[in-house]
Formats: sequence, structure tokens, C-alpha cells
Amino acid sequence: LGLGFAMVFIYSYLNAHINVKRNYSHIDMLTKIMVLTGTFAAFMVISHYIININEVIDRGGLLFMQWRNNCSTILMLSIPFAFMLAHKKPFASVLGFVFYFAILLTGSRGGMVFGSIEIVMCVIMFILYDKRRRVAYVIIGLCVIFGCLVFAPQLTELLGSTIDRLFSAINGFLIGDKTEIRVRHYAQGIQDFLGQPIFGTGLGYMGNRDIHASRKFALCWYHCEPIQIIASFGLVGAVTFTYQFIRRMMLLWRKSSLFNVTVFLSYISLELMSLVNPGILCPVPYLLLIVIFMVVVEKNDEDRENGRLKISKEEKIEVKQR
Repeated sequence: LGLGFAMVFIYSYLNAHINVKRNYSHIDMLTKIMVLTGTFAAFMVISHYIININEVIDRGGLLFMQWRNNCSTILMLSIPFAFMLAHKKPFASVLGFVFYFAILLTGSRGGMVFGSIEIVMCVIMFILYDKRRRVAYVIIGLCVIFGCLVFAPQLTELLGSTIDRLFSAINGFLIGDKTEIRVRHYAQGIQDFLGQPIFGTGLGYMGNRDIHASRKFALCWYHCEPIQIIASFGLVGAVTFTYQFIRRMMLLWRKSSLFNVTVFLSYISLELMSLVNPGILCPVPYLLLIVIFMVVVEKNDEDRENGRLKISKEEKIEVKQR
């Protein structure tokens, strides 16, 4: 229900009630909300290290966080909006790098790999699209690179456990190591697809709970969006989700703007993280956020096409009173 009918209802409701106004910017408000969300997530990570500073000193490495993947995903969704806010407040671009550093501190392997890809994409895209701040992005980017080179030994020691786990997982994929849970998930997903290639096994299928028992009322995750789609929905799902992805890309790139680029980067970062985690197949908060993003993009693109701002009923009444 959450992945299907609920999102259709939410989209229809938001699309009917969100109107572009002259005295209110949904883009600015959404940007601020996402930056505050990322700031709070980064605060969670940093405060966790401050509280457990003695353990950090003793171990000389990262702390274990059960919530590392979810926190990293939220931070990855927020990074592009920090750069978006920097269009008006240049200092905000620093927050984007703070969010990335917080991702590294979580110890999430997916966060480290895909967060690194994302931060590079953000710097490149905003250098291309935000001409006014181009020099500032280049300077900040060079300072970060210089800092990483200077403190390379310390960073390698700090992130050593995550790097070791990452290479262990890669090696597990290459040799088909059955002790690696995700390898077993992917193998099971392909087997389930081959058994039910047209419509898949269905979302209610619990045949892989012996590999990793999910929480009550949670889906039986394969921890990889493409595998989940073909295993749960078969070829019909593969065609449908591909069509949906193409339509989203058409919406985001039909009218090129700084906000559309921001949403694109945030959405793609979630899709990347979904290659190794449930990600966008979680109705709340991830899919819900993407639906909200797309509605705001759609409404603002419509307004740009019309070449005017829509006036709400309240504004019309106010004009009449004046």
C-alpha cells in the first residue's frame, strides 16, 4: 500500500493543494527543511562521537552505529540542498562537506562509496550551473582536496575498518562468498526471478528470511533495488519501474534549473544507495520525499511555462480588500 496506492494519493493531494505564490517559495522552504534535516543528522553522528570520545581514543577508529545506513542515506539526500542554499548563502556549501564527513564517520560502506561519488557530482554540477559562485566552489573544493592530502594517513587510519569491510565485501562478490549476506540475497533474488519471471514472487513473499530476518511488518528485503524489483515484480515490474525512472528523468531535465539539478542529484544519490540497501523502496521517509520533490519540481516548471505566478484565493481576496 505504501509503495503504490498511498503514494498516488499523496501525489494527487499535494498536486492539488500546492500552488506557486508570489510571496512564498516552496523551493526555498524545501531547501531549508532538507538542510536542517542534514544538519540534525550530522549533529547526531558528531555528538555520538563526542559522548563516546574515550572509546574513540582507545580504539583509534570509527564507532559502531546500528543506524549508520539510514543516517547516511538522509545525509546523502541533504547534501545537494546544502549546495542549493549556497546559491544565496555561500557559507552553506561548507555544510555539504560537513554532511559528507559525517557520512564517513558513520562507517557505512555504501555511504562512503556513493557519498564520495555524490560530493564530486555536486561540485561539478554546481560549478557548471551556478556561475555566480563558480570561483567559490573551486576554492572550497581545492581546500578540501588539499586537506585530505595533508591528513591522508590519519584519515586512512580512521576509516581503516570501513575500507577493510568494503574490500571484504567486494572480494565476497567476486568469489561468490556465501558468508556475505548481500551475496546470498542477490543469488536468492535471481533464483526467485527465474522461478517466477513474469510477475515475480510478490511483496509478501518471505522465502529469504532465512538469510536475514527483517523486522515485523517490514518487507523481505533483498538489499538491492534492481534485484528486489525483478524478484518481487518480475518482468512486468522491471518494465514499469524503468518507465517510471525515465519519466522522472524527463521531468527533471525538461526545464533545466538549479533546483531541478539539486533534486536530480538528491534522487540519484538515493538510487545509488538503493543498490546496496532498501532505499527508495521504503515508503517512509525515502519514497515519500521523492514524491514531494517531484511535485514541487512539476508545479514550479508549470509556472515557468505559463510565464506568470499563480494567484491563490487568499491573495485575490487581499487584493480586492485593498
